[in-house]
Amino acid sequence: LERAHGVSKASLTRMLTTERSRVPNVAFESDRFRQQSNHVRRGNGGPRQPSLSNAMAARKSVRNLPPAKPPNTSRAIVVADSPKPNSASQIIGNMIPASMKKIVPTTEGNNDRMNAITEEEDDDSDEEFSRYRAAERSTRKLATLDSERAGGTDSLKEDDDGALCRKLLWLWLLLLGLALLVGGFVLTIFLRGGGDRADGLTGKGKNLSPNDDSDHKPTFSPTKLRIRTEKSDDELEENDSLTQPQTEAPNGGSIQVFETGSKLPASSQQSNKRYSSNTARNEDIKQHVVLISGDVALQDSPQNKAMMWIMNEDTLQLETKSRNFVQRYALMAVYHSLNGPYWENNEGYGGDGHECTWHGVACSSSFEVTSLSLKNNTLTGTLPNELLEFTSLTSIDLSSNMLFGTIPEDISRLGVLEFLFLNNNHLHGTIPTRIVSVSTLKTLHLSENNLKGSIPESIHNLQGLENLWIVDNELTGEIPISIGSLRNLKKLELSGNSLSGTIPVTLSWLINLVTLNLSGNKLTGPLPEKLWSLTQLRELWLSYNSLEGELSTQIGGMVNLLVLGLDHNNLSGTLPWDIGRMEMLKLIMISGNDLYGGVPMSLCSIRFELFAADCKKVACSCCTICGDDIPEMERSGEKVPDV
Repeated sequence: LERAHGVSKASLTRMLTTERSRVPNVAFESDRFRQQSNHVRRGNGGPRQPSLSNAMAARKSVRNLPPAKPPNTSRAIVVADSPKPNSASQIIGNMIPASMKKIVPTTEGNNDRMNAITEEEDDDSDEEFSRYRAAERSTRKLATLDSERAGGTDSLKEDDDGALCRKLLWLWLLLLGLALLVGGFVLTIFLRGGGDRADGLTGKGKNLSPNDDSDHKPTFSPTKLRIRTEKSDDELEENDSLTQPQTEAPNGGSIQVFETGSKLPASSQQSNKRYSSNTARNEDIKQHVVLISGDVALQDSPQNKAMMWIMNEDTLQLETKSRNFVQRYALMAVYHSLNGPYWENNEGYGGDGHECTWHGVACSSSFEVTSLSLKNNTLTGTLPNELLEFTSLTSIDLSSNMLFGTIPEDISRLGVLEFLFLNNNHLHGTIPTRIVSVSTLKTLHLSENNLKGSIPESIHNLQGLENLWIVDNELTGEIPISIGSLRNLKKLELSGNSLSGTIPVTLSWLINLVTLNLSGNKLTGPLPEKLWSLTQLRELWLSYNSLEGELSTQIGGMVNLLVLGLDHNNLSGTLPWDIGRMEMLKLIMISGNDLYGGVPMSLCSIRFELFAADCKKVACSCCTICGDDIPEMERSGEKVPDV
C-alpha cells in the first residue's frame, strides 16, 4: 500500500489505533483503505516517490480531507470471513482484530472518522522517518510474498516436467544399454559358429565329368593376413607332446590374427577381428582331430600342422561342432601331406577364405566339398587318410603328380564317389579290394603307376562302372570272368601289364563296349568267336600278345570298327573275305603274325590312314607300310609311322 499509494504504514497504524479507541469493535476492510489511498494520490498529483518529502506530503493531504461524520451503523453490512489472502491489501485487512471485523461503516461515516484521525499527529520527524523506513521494508516483504505465491504453481509444474524428463532419459539409457548387451552376445555367438554361415558364396556345386580336363579356378584370391603381437593372459597351454607352430612373438606375447577384407557372404565377411587363444576350445579340437587322424596328430606331422593352424591361425576360429570343421581340417591335412607350399597353384590354402574358394575345390549349394581336382600341380607325398573324410565327394582328380605310397584301403568310405583319377603317378601296392564297395563309381583311372597284384574278382559289384583304365602297371593273373557282368562298361583298357590266360568269352556280353585294349600283355589262346558280335566296338587293340589261331569269318560283323590292332601275335591262316565289310576302318595292323595270302579287293577299296602288313607274306597292294620293313627303317633312321 505504501508503494502503490504513497501512504506511510506508520500513519495508517496510528489511524487504526485512534479509531479503535473511539469506536470499539469496528473494523475497516482493506477496500476502505484502498479508497482513501486513491483519494490521497489524487490530491498528491501522482505516484509516490521513494523519499521522505513525498511521505510528508501524503500526510498533509490526509489532513485536508473533509471532516468525517459519525458512523451510521444502520447502513453497516456483515463481513464474512474472507478467503485466504492473496494480496497485500488482504494481509493488512487480516491484521485487524476479529472483534473489529463485524461492522463496516459506509462511506460518509468513514470520511468523518478520517477527519478525526488526522487531528492528532506526531511532529517528531526523526521518529517518522524511522517508521517510514520500517514500513517500506515490510511492504517489500509483502510484495515478495505475493509474487512467490503467484509463481508457486508454475514452479511446481516446472519441477514436475523436469522430473518426468529425467525419468524418460534414464529409461532410454537403460534400454540402449540392454540393446548393446544383447547385440554383443548375439555377435559373439555368430562369430563362434562362423562355419555355418559362409555367407556371400554363390554355392552352386560343380561335379566333374569324366572328360572334364578344365582346372577349377577360385572365385577370388584369398586375402592376406596381418598380425600383431600382444600380451595375453589366455595363451594356449598345450601338452609337451605337441609341436608348437611359429606363433610366438619376439616379446613373448601371443600372435593375434586379424582378418583384412574377406570376400565371403556375408556368411562370413569380417575385418580386423581378433581371435584369442581358448584353452577349452583347443582341447576339444585336439580330441576331435585325434579321433580323425589318430595319435599321429600329436607328433611332428602334417596332421599336427593342420591342427595347429585350425587352433591358432585360422581366422574363422571354428568349433568342432561346425559343419565345415572336418572338411577344413582335412583339406589342410592334404595340403601339408602333399607338400602344399611347393604346389604350382596353392591359392587359398591357409588363408582366411572359405575352403570352397580354394584352388581345385568345388562345393555343393550347402557348402560341402564335392570335387577335388589338383591334377598336374606338383603334388608330392602319400595320400593321407584325411582324404576319406569328404563324405560328399563325388570326384577326385590327382593325376599327373608325384604321388607315391598305396591307395587307401578304406576308400570305400567315399560312398558317393563317381570319378577317381589317380593316373600318371608313382603309386604302388595292390588295387584295394574294398574299392568294389563304391557302387556309385563310374570312372576308375589308375593307369601309369606301379600297381601289382591282380584285378579283384569282385569287380562285378561296380555295376555303374563305365570306364576302367589300368594301363601300364604291373598287374598279373587272369582277366576276371566276372568282368563280363559290367553291362554299362564302355571303355576297358588293361594294356601294358602282365596279364595272362585267355580272353574271357564273357567280354562278348559287354554290348555297350566302345574300346577294348588288351595289348601288351601275355594273353594266349584263340580269339573268342563271339567277340566279333560287339557291333558297337570302335577300337580293338590285341597287339603284342601270344594269341593264336585263325581269324573268324564273323569278323565282318564289327561294322563300326575304326581300329583293328592284331599285330605281333601268333595268328595264322589267310584274311577272310568278310573283313571287307568293315567300311569304316581307318587303321589296320596285322603285321608280325603268320598270316599269308592276299588282301581281299573289297578291303583295298577302303581309304586307310594306316595299313600295316607283312608284305613278304601277304600280297598287299594297298598297304601303307610293310611291317617287315620296319626294323630296316629303324636302322636306317627313316621315320616309322606312329601307330
